Amino acid sequence: MDSGKDNSGGKRKTIILGPWGGNGGNDWDDGLYNGVREITLVYGHCIDSIVVVYDKNGKPATSEKHGGLGGNRTAEIKLQYPDEFLVSVSGHYCPVVYGGSPVIRSLKFESNRRTFGPFGVEEGTPFTFTVDGGKIVGLKGRGGWYLDAIGFHVYHAPKGQLFRRVQKSFRRLASTVSKPPATKETEKATLQTEYLLLFCPNTSPFASIASFQINQLLAAMFITPTLNISCITCMQGDHDEEGSNKKRSGGKKSSSVAPELYGGTTDGGPWDDGIYDGIREITLVYGKCIDSICVSYDINGELVKGERRGGHERGSDLNKPLSDAEIKLDYPDEFLVSVSGYYCGVTWIVGAPVVLRSLKFETNKRTFGPFGVEVGTPFTFRVKDGVKIVGFKGRNGWYLDAIGFHLSERPELYGGTTGGGPWDDGIFDGIREITLVCGQCIDSISVVYDKDGVLVKGEKHGGDDRGSDLHKPLNTVQIKLEYPNEFIVSVTGHYGGVTWIVGAPVVLLSLRFESNRRTFGPFGVQVGTPFTFRVKDGDQIVGLKGRNGWYLDAIGFHTSRAPERGLFRRVRKGFWKAYESLVKIIKPLTSVECTCISL
Repeated sequence: MDSGKDNSGGKRKTIILGPWGGNGGNDWDDGLYNGVREITLVYGHCIDSIVVVYDKNGKPATSEKHGGLGGNRTAEIKLQYPDEFLVSVSGHYCPVVYGGSPVIRSLKFESNRRTFGPFGVEEGTPFTFTVDGGKIVGLKGRGGWYLDAIGFHVYHAPKGQLFRRVQKSFRRLASTVSKPPATKETEKATLQTEYLLLFCPNTSPFASIASFQINQLLAAMFITPTLNISCITCMQGDHDEEGSNKKRSGGKKSSSVAPELYGGTTDGGPWDDGIYDGIREITLVYGKCIDSICVSYDINGELVKGERRGGHERGSDLNKPLSDAEIKLDYPDEFLVSVSGYYCGVTWIVGAPVVLRSLKFETNKRTFGPFGVEVGTPFTFRVKDGVKIVGFKGRNGWYLDAIGFHLSERPELYGGTTGGGPWDDGIFDGIREITLVCGQCIDSISVVYDKDGVLVKGEKHGGDDRGSDLHKPLNTVQIKLEYPNEFIVSVTGHYGGVTWIVGAPVVLLSLRFESNRRTFGPFGVQVGTPFTFRVKDGDQIVGLKGRNGWYLDAIGFHTSRAPERGLFRRVRKGFWKAYESLVKIIKPLTSVECTCISL
């Protein structure tokens, strides 16, 4: 392979990004190609080596192996080229031995369709590289005993006449909002005139058109984007609160039309782990299909290990070689929100029974997998906002035939729901300050709100002298938000019985508050039953409620959309004007319906 050469068969507009990692080993550069077909990684405590198969004018071209001879696990990533291409790579790098040079510890690859990994150990300095409106067409880096560093050749699609007309329209918009009057609300807002592609898999190439990238602007203003934009060609915006998730949710506590189980529903026998407070760990054994699954749950703060489902010896012998995957969630802050995979018949057993061939798990923070072989009928299960997966069920025999889910709806209050009396501060424009008094539990809370620019101080809830004297020393904490740019988006904590009072009433033992900028706490004692409340994207907490007696027994929340600052309103107005003119250009080119996409 000619190092650093253009093997794509023509002149191409490319840029080089990276490398990320250490300075050890020797430089290598695979050069430029039409695209990436396959990637083979060997890894253990770090990424030991990488081999890439590229496309060179319609034919595969295999690179040299970059890195060393170590590693005890191998991952093969096969893209459905040319329809599937790499758009993002992320990972971690740091030394594997004290005083050594940094090497690549983990890698995760994302195509325009799927996510592969992470592979290796997620330790050290994280990095993320994403292509907007292009694809990765070559890799470079440094290698010695391990993969020391990695970088990329990136190809951006040429801008045709239609693209240039679209781009000109959006640049005109950018010029109207990139220089707003200098005010406090625009001091930190910088408009970056970047472009991204909206991909619609069901339409012609005209569906991949340029749209204005307002996410950077909104992030600078600490506002979550609230515009729901469909593909330009079909103008189908998603304005339903539950969005496309409505048809994909399932489980006993959901009113959706999703199937009860995904996979083979006739073979094997049924199993049901039941309903718990949450999921802590998942252990998978897999080969050509999902051999078995075992889940560890949480109930009242204690670990409960479920039975192994599947994994019969007679079936496992036919499914070799087998691999293990252990998924450990950062419970209670991390929880499952989606499971996807494939299922179909296995031809090595008489009758070709339908079983699960692959599984991928997605939490509110990370993605794990896919594990197994991605062949057969695909499925995706995703919960609605405010819901999480708290139990598994399915069918199993020699293997894991099918899988289903139990869901938990968001409770009205967190904590003791029988002691004390109810209180409700009401709904305001936002929160300015929070004052907590805490010791061995949360003694009291007092909140200062904003209403039409005026400070409104709420009452103190809890803090009875008779109770306060029993759990001294007490600490007072004041949380002052940079309102209106900073607002509360999440509250977590613990609750349990207090043994120094007859009957051990359940009260809040700890609280932690998270804004769109910072985290405050935890305050109190982190024991008992954990809970996590997080608003939907674009929302904020605008009022508190709960129960209180001697202490703060329980807490609940009122939520509302985050405020739209003046600059954001001007951007949105200009964006829609450009959008409407763009539709007039694009709509006659195609009438194919497509899947809606959110910005």
